[in-house]
Amino acid sequence: RSGNQLTGCSAAEARAVVTEFAKLHTAYWGAPELGADWLLNRAATADAAVQSYVSGADIFRERFEGRVDARYLDAMDNWRARVADWTRDKVGTQTLIHGEPRVDNILFEDRADGVAAWLIDWQFADRGCPMFDVAYFMAGSLESGLRNSCEADLIARQAAAIADVAPDWTLEAARAAYANALPFALFTTVGAANVLAAGEHEDKLLLTLLTRNVD
Repeated sequence: RSGNQLTGCSAAEARAVVTEFAKLHTAYWGAPELGADWLLNRAATADAAVQSYVSGADIFRERFEGRVDARYLDAMDNWRARVADWTRDKVGTQTLIHGEPRVDNILFEDRADGVAAWLIDWQFADRGCPMFDVAYFMAGSLESGLRNSCEADLIARQAAAIADVAPDWTLEAARAAYANALPFALFTTVGAANVLAAGEHEDKLLLTLLTRNVD
């Protein structure tokens, strides 16, 4: 069954997803394949990213001012001048990342021993920090209160897995990298306004993602 971006996922489903991230990231840690020229290379396209963000932020203001608490739009605007530098500095290069692990880019399988996750849609695969995928997923694919209740455990699970292949990857390093990566979910949400025309479903999706990302 496919994930649903609007409804988000459960804590058990989130654990299954992070388990798959850990398998991916440990398998490709420092791998020679990370030099492949077909990877997205976000850091090299940082200037284009800021153009997308600024135009998307303008669309958000035009469509949603007065329809959402002003603090969400203000937080969005606070990033306008910072997107390019953040993208160049914070993506990382340690391993292969999925790059856009929204819950609707995941298939879930209900097994006798619990739920399993399958990552699909790899068009934004890139070299990066392992916490990029975790932060991107957590910031948009879980309702904010649920994320607050389970993110510390999931960060620790991911950190422990990475430490098996990179002993210097401590829990403190993982927490810092997670915090650094969180804005990328917001960058993608705001950029999506450039391609999602106004409509009841589309507007609900953008507002749901904006509030989760800013929270």
